[in-house]
Amino acid sequence: MRWPCGVIIGEVTVAGELSGRIDADGQLGVVVGVGINVNATQEQLPVTTATSLLLQGFGECDRSTLLVAILEQMANYLKRWEAGDTSLMNEYRLKSATLGRSIRVDLPGGAIVESKAVSVAESGDRII
Repeated sequence: MRWPCGVIIGEVTVAGELSGRIDADGQLGVVVGVGINVNATQEQLPVTTATSLLLQGFGECDRSTLLVAILEQMANYLKRWEAGDTSLMNEYRLKSATLGRSIRVDLPGGAIVESKAVSVAESGDRII
């Protein structure tokens, strides 16, 4: 299972994340990939719906410093999740740009479902 997620500022995407569940020799885990448009100019971006931290007024960012900050934040969220922090899902729901919008779901086998994202279940599944 793969779960894509975009980081949106206003109506444009500054970053993307893709998570995938793995089962290696009976050990469950998650592989996470992140791509961030850091110092890109408009001309360097692949589509008009993309932006960068630079274009959003954050100034030029040092990628190493940014990476450390992201990993520290991910570690904090992981600790909260491992501790059973039940407020995480509500935080996610409040920050989600998807909820309340029309979405398209590409299902295995090629079927497509278009509907409105209304919530996120405790399991992390989107409710449409």
